[in-house]
Order: sequence, then structure tokens, then C-alpha cells
Amino acid sequence: MKKLLSGLIIVLMVSLLGHSFNAEAATYDKIIYDKAVNLKGVVNQSKRNDGIRSKMYNVSKDSKLLGYAKKYDKKTLMITREGKTSRGAKWYYVKLGNTNIGWIDALAFKNVGKPTIADTVPALWNSKKAIITTKPKSTSATTYLFQRNSAGNWYEVRHFASHIGKWGFDPNFSEKSSGTPVGVYRTGLAFGQKGNPGTKLTFKAITNRSYWISNTNDKAYNTWQERSSSSSADEKMKIQQYTYGMEVKYNSKRVKGKGSAVFYHVDSPRYNYTLGCVAQSEANTKAVLKFADKNTLIVLGEESRIKTFSAIN
Repeated sequence: MKKLLSGLIIVLMVSLLGHSFNAEAATYDKIIYDKAVNLKGVVNQSKRNDGIRSKMYNVSKDSKLLGYAKKYDKKTLMITREGKTSRGAKWYYVKLGNTNIGWIDALAFKNVGKPTIADTVPALWNSKKAIITTKPKSTSATTYLFQRNSAGNWYEVRHFASHIGKWGFDPNFSEKSSGTPVGVYRTGLAFGQKGNPGTKLTFKAITNRSYWISNTNDKAYNTWQERSSSSSADEKMKIQQYTYGMEVKYNSKRVKGKGSAVFYHVDSPRYNYTLGCVAQSEANTKAVLKFADKNTLIVLGEESRIKTFSAIN
């Protein structure tokens, strides 16, 4: 009898344990769908405190808390996947540039929609205006003027064809390069030979004495100087290409040999490339000057590369 009772107790315990295990397993939500998307959304945590998870919430024991969405409040993130669970909750898998972040409840976002090129550049988080030159095909590229609206969304003001360096985009740009540097830069001086076209930048009129110093042995390297004559290595400013132009603040620390005289300027009538600058028609160069202000950021590089830019050079 004792053996029979012991056996019954063991069977009962196993049954209860099995029931407990199955009940616990049954508490996990089923994934209704998990699909790839190409969206962007602004994180809204003013009245929320959403977690960031390795998997959608409560779909398995492996769904781990990675952090909180408040870290990205008011920032735009790229949404690469959308999922829904049997509980009815919708989830977004998000990235910042090329960096994976995790799954966040869809209710944590506002202004969800298709991303612009400007949305994909992490370094533009706090910027309201951007000039982006990208999509190179040999020495040709496209320049975009982007601005944020009152809702915080980027919109395209206009775009136009430009020419870049003879070597294309060059991540190792230096005084010896014939490419165009890559990265995110600030705007510098605006200049020209026909008067200020309406720019908000500091404008300098070019004279017969105007030079941009590219001679690495000159103490004024990578600056504008007024001189009666200068080294043959320096840029004489009184040329057709500089009818209008704008400085890209490349090598602002003036490291000798790193490169100088990087501008947006007017296209050459003879060549379909530059030796480091970005060139377009006179009308479009004037448009760049009118659009830019001291807080506008300049983005240079291929689409795949600019997604990795998180800092201003």
C-alpha cells in the first residue's frame, strides 16, 4: 500500500509540475507577423517610459531588456522591422545609422513615415538645415538642400546635379588628393565677384589680391589672404569658378598637408570634375549660398557611408 501511495504521489507531482510548466509556457505571446520595413519615426517619451528589448516583449524567455527609449527622446530613428503579437501590440525594430538598437513599442513613436536621406545621417540629429552631396556616379553627384519643418520632420527644399573630385569621394583626402573629402562639416565663408547674393553667411568680395593658401609651408595655410602675390601652390580666387562660392570647414584645425580650399563653387566650363570641391551651375551655387547659414551642416559621401556619420568633423 505504501509503495502504491508513493507511486501515486510521484505521478501527481510530475503531473502538477508538467501542468505548471505548460501553464508558464502558455503565457508567452505568439508573433502574428515580423516583416522588414523602411520607415523612420520620432521617439516620443514625454508621457512614457518604454523599454528597449532584444525581442518583442513576452514572446519568449530570451526577450531581454536592453535599456530605455528615453535615451532617444525627440530623436529620429530608422525602423527596419515591424512586428505584432497576439496581445495586439505592435513593435518596431530600430537602428541609428548602421547601429542596431532593439525592439520598442510602436506607441513610443510619432511622425512615422518614409525616411529621407537626411533622416539616415545620425550627425544631423540636432540640425535644422543640411546640404548633402551624395549618390556619386563617377565624378557626378546629387546635392540636396534639406530643412526641418515645425513638426521636426526633414523635407527636401530642392536638389540638383553637382560635380565632385576627379577621384570621386576620398576618405583619405589630403593636399595630394584629387578627390572630395567625406564627412560632416560646418559652413564657412561665402564669397564671390558679383556682390552678396543674399547669403546669411559672412560674405567676402574677391579682389585681384585674394588668395586661399594651400602652400603647406605658409603660416597662413588653409586661410584666405589678401596679397600682391603668393606661392604657385595657392588658390588665386579671381577665377571664373569662384564667381560665387562657399567654404566647407574642412581641416579647420589647419593640419599641414591634410588638405585645403574645399568649397562649393561654380562649375568649370572645361571640366566635369573638380580637384576636391563640389561644383554646380552658377544659379545652383547661388541657391546654396542663399540657403546656408552658420548652423547648416554639410554632408559629403556615398549613401552607405553617410549612414555611419555620427560626429561633426
